[in-house]
Amino acid sequence: MTDNETTAPALPPSRMATRSTTTAAAVAAAAAVAAATRTTNNKTGYERLAQLYPHVPDDIHLPMKWNAKEKVQTLVLQQNDLVVTYKGPGKSHKDAASVRSDYPIPPLTGIYYYEVKILSKGRDG
Repeated sequence: MTDNETTAPALPPSRMATRSTTTAAAVAAAAAVAAATRTTNNKTGYERLAQLYPHVPDDIHLPMKWNAKEKVQTLVLQQNDLVVTYKGPGKSHKDAASVRSDYPIPPLTGIYYYEVKILSKGRDG
């Protein structure tokens, strides 16, 4: 990894329309999603999500990974679209990057908790 790369485990954010909410969403997907993704995409993970969100019908999808089609070119997805790596200059606010999750957070989930761990801030932070 070079000094200008930043990596964060990908725990999906909501599909937000504005830059500020996308950034806020990108900084927070995991109690539920981490429990599901740690067990990989097997039945146990989905059972855990059903347990955490019992009022969400089975036909409603919850975010499980990053969407490779809805990201900027300076982001690279790895590990089944669960890890995001920034590979850009990172010199100014114009170098900001965003990625969306595979599904939006359904409003009927109420509170949807998730986390993102920043592994490196890069050379210039």
